[in-house]
Amino acid sequence: MVLLDSTAADNPSYLAVTTGQNLVYAVHESGPASALSAFSYSGEIGNLVLPGRKENDCNLKPLWRIENPGSDPCLVAADPAGRYVVTADYSSGSVTFYGMEGNGIERQFTFTGSGPDERRQRSSHVHCVVFSPDYRHLFAADLEADRICVFDKDSAGIPLLKDTVGLDPGSGPRHLVFNHTGNRAY
Repeated sequence: MVLLDSTAADNPSYLAVTTGQNLVYAVHESGPASALSAFSYSGEIGNLVLPGRKENDCNLKPLWRIENPGSDPCLVAADPAGRYVVTADYSSGSVTFYGMEGNGIERQFTFTGSGPDERRQRSSHVHCVVFSPDYRHLFAADLEADRICVFDKDSAGIPLLKDTVGLDPGSGPRHLVFNHTGNRAY
């Protein structure tokens, strides 16, 4: 592999790459000074590192940066439908929906709860956000409250909390992945 391009960013801890839009979103995990940034690049998904390409022909360019109202976003997911970028805000126990154009926060859900492990599960800590394979729902893993939160959209496309699924006490879900048919999550 060849490094094509890089850009300076404060503590980027996770990236999400869009399909077909040539955008990269980064969360900056910095406590109350956390943020979300967007970058554009030239090239196609899967072709960022091709044999024969020259260094720095990716043209990674910062587009915008917006403060995160939560603390320590540890994961970011881009809505394949092109409407939202979503962060899992670990320390504040929240899920934040942003407009993909950097035009602000569309909606934020902050959770409360704890688990049986008093050292590790004192408050809600959302660790992961994942879109379902059919892109109709968003799932969030709440590590400390031992639950999976399920989000849907109303008729206007506005995110809403549809359901929460409680897991075994102390199980502490961190990540979620779907099987190849999309009917099971692990």
